[in-house]
Amino acid sequence: MPTLVDTSAWIEFFHPKGAARVKQILASALHDGIVVTVAPVLTELLVGLEPSRAGDARAIERLRALE
Repeated sequence: MPTLVDTSAWIEFFHPKGAARVKQILASALHDGIVVTVAPVLTELLVGLEPSRAGDARAIERLRALE
């Protein structure tokens, strides 16, 4: 079943001191290929990423987006 991940969960996932449980759940969902997103969340993530995190940006852009 697809799982829509909100921006707040992504922030926890990418933050070095983010909640370990959120990181674990999201990593598992990504591994299972069930994560989906929507355009506003993609925009928030890509705008908020530091340039040094280009690899993360490429991974985010590959997420399946709902229309």
